[in-house]
Amino acid sequence: MSNKEIGYPFTAYPNYSIDKIMPVIDGNTFKVLTVIVRKTIGFHKKHDKIALSQFEDLTGLSRNTIIKSLKILCDNQIIEKNDKGIINKYRMILPSAENGENHLKKSANKSVSSTSEPLSPNIEQAKVHMLNPSPVQNLNTQKKPIKEIEINTTTKEGDVESVIQAWNSKFEFPIRLSDDKMISYINDALNELSSQEIIQAMDNRLKANYYREQKPELLHRPSCFFPYPSTIMSDLQRVPDNLYTHDQYVKLITENNFHGDDFIIRKEQQGDKVKLMWELKRNASGT
Repeated sequence: MSNKEIGYPFTAYPNYSIDKIMPVIDGNTFKVLTVIVRKTIGFHKKHDKIALSQFEDLTGLSRNTIIKSLKILCDNQIIEKNDKGIINKYRMILPSAENGENHLKKSANKSVSSTSEPLSPNIEQAKVHMLNPSPVQNLNTQKKPIKEIEINTTTKEGDVESVIQAWNSKFEFPIRLSDDKMISYINDALNELSSQEIIQAMDNRLKANYYREQKPELLHRPSCFFPYPSTIMSDLQRVPDNLYTHDQYVKLITENNFHGDDFIIRKEQQGDKVKLMWELKRNASGT
């Protein structure tokens, strides 16, 4: 049946996913799988690049939940991930009818991770009744391609690009777009933190006396930042030595004889929030 006969665009969803996979995975993981089906089979593709931000937009799930669900699907060979580019490629693995049951049994017996639940043991009783393993073939009987009113499947590389642009505008050693290894490290960092948080960590790094006075050789090198998640997190949580909260500001004035004019009010971006901080001028001196 064509889109014209239905009256609106649709995705030919494999029966295998609904009948055999859906009952044995949690709802969030099925949402993530559905995005992959929509972006591949729904657009007559074998695989597609899908950014984590697209998963977030389409599922309404948090990034950590999406990453956990993708791991479940990969570990149980329900999907295949190719992480060689800036944006990961995904495709659903559709076993043939004759080996579908073995595929499910193999998946059920495989441990997912210490932090996520394995698939239900009920999957071992599943008997597969597969459609043709290439369900998107011959769907369009019209001579012209089907036109769909749908969001663009062009992947969002904005997070990676914004991080690179921020680094190159702040530090002496730039990141080149041809540096696949460094871009891979940035992708890994974006799996854990948002681009705003990573950029905030950069700003904190620049202001820290620790780097300026003790480790200046590390400050401007991306190879000393992006490959190390603990360093990024430490810099994100780092508070510049001359920057104070309101309570600390009041205490300095009342107990150390500083004056209001000794401080500059700064707006510090912390994740999605803006927080007021008081920066002590370098020439200021209390008691």
